[in-house]
Amino acid sequence: MKIMVCGDFQSIPLTRRCADALEALGCAVARFDSEDRVRRLPGIAMRLGRSLAKPLGLKRRVAGLFADALYRRRRERLLAAAEAFVPDAVLVVRGNHFDHETLARLHRRARTACWFVRDQKRQAAMRRERADYDLYYSMHRCHEAEGIPWLPVFAREPQDYRPDAAVAKDVPLLFLGGWTARRQRWLEALGGLAPQLALIGPHWRARLGPAHPLHRCVKADWVQGDDVRRWYQRAQVVININQWDAGELSGANLRIADVPACGTVLLSEYSDDLADLFRLDDELPVFRDPAGLHAQCAALLADAPRRRCIEAAGLAATARLGTYRDRMARVLDDLARLPAPAAT
Repeated sequence: MKIMVCGDFQSIPLTRRCADALEALGCAVARFDSEDRVRRLPGIAMRLGRSLAKPLGLKRRVAGLFADALYRRRRERLLAAAEAFVPDAVLVVRGNHFDHETLARLHRRARTACWFVRDQKRQAAMRRERADYDLYYSMHRCHEAEGIPWLPVFAREPQDYRPDAAVAKDVPLLFLGGWTARRQRWLEALGGLAPQLALIGPHWRARLGPAHPLHRCVKADWVQGDDVRRWYQRAQVVININQWDAGELSGANLRIADVPACGTVLLSEYSDDLADLFRLDDELPVFRDPAGLHAQCAALLADAPRRRCIEAAGLAATARLGTYRDRMARVLDDLARLPAPAAT
């Protein structure tokens, strides 16, 4: 089967893993980077245009014009790539937006699938969007109530994430992820433990400002590939704070598999799905609020024998999670059950 995989191939490992798994399963794969990447000078011009429009009350309109122009370029790139590759199926990863007309054009020749893995989206928007696809999956198990099949985003990938006894665990606390106001609020609860925190992710420096106590914790705006693995291996405890509120969505992100696979303790915000995957506390300690985050971090840092027990148990637990080859095999099975698109 010829499959075009659409998503962010530069900074989101999930997209690459899906493409690699499909190739391992015998598919011919075309990788389409669907991010709207803007060169430095045009990016500066766009920011300047929005700034100049703000005093006139036109910032939103100007920003919309820029977004429309970027989308048109993305749409034409996609259609040209599909015309050249002629796929049997198109898999859109992470919910990258394409309009109804574009998906209808693709659908004349190929079956379409979407793996929705963004952190939040209104249910009504999801209902509209999934109508444009033959298959539509969600990383959030709670969406099963909407009739949307659950496809977990985490998986065991030992070629990318594994222990390394030669790496010293010299980073007491690590958080790796982009800035959100919610994440900042929770990490601020670490208080006196903050000097032991290494913080990696986009927008933290700009959002915090140099006077903020967490600013000195920021080690990099982002890391990728082998550097992510090395940071996980160096950490004594990796903190996972979801972008979504646990009262609104459930689900587990990539860190749920990647960190334990490196032989490191993952301390995660509680989500309903976690108990289906791990023995909580023994394999995966959790917290439910900022105070619980502080208490768990203090307890784990003070108890090296407990950390070692969790490291071993968490690593063993990852063997139960399956691989991305398993995830893509399911998608291929579902695609095979669909009728072939009508040729036009």
